[in-house]
Amino acid sequence: MDEANLRASAAADGAVVRTLMLGTPVKVLKAGERAKVGEYVNTWYQVSVVDAKGAAPVTGWVFGNTLTPFRFEADLDGDGEMEVATVVMSNEF
Repeated sequence: MDEANLRASAAADGAVVRTLMLGTPVKVLKAGERAKVGEYVNTWYQVSVVDAKGAAPVTGWVFGNTLTPFRFEADLDGDGEMEVATVVMSNEF
């Protein structure tokens, strides 16, 4: 998964406010309800995203399996290009 949808409501069919690239920093504002989306069971989180250009924060909802506390940026495969890797935390592991 290289991106996640920031949604207007805590639902898989909620309108997409913005598409977030892998590793986009967000601030978690509050936890919503647990839900099942596809084969995953997790919590919806209301988050705030600050635009790198200093624009006003955008608020929306993301499903918990897209959040990660760790982001690494390095040339992981030695090709001279930087890659982004994240660690996903889940109670299912």
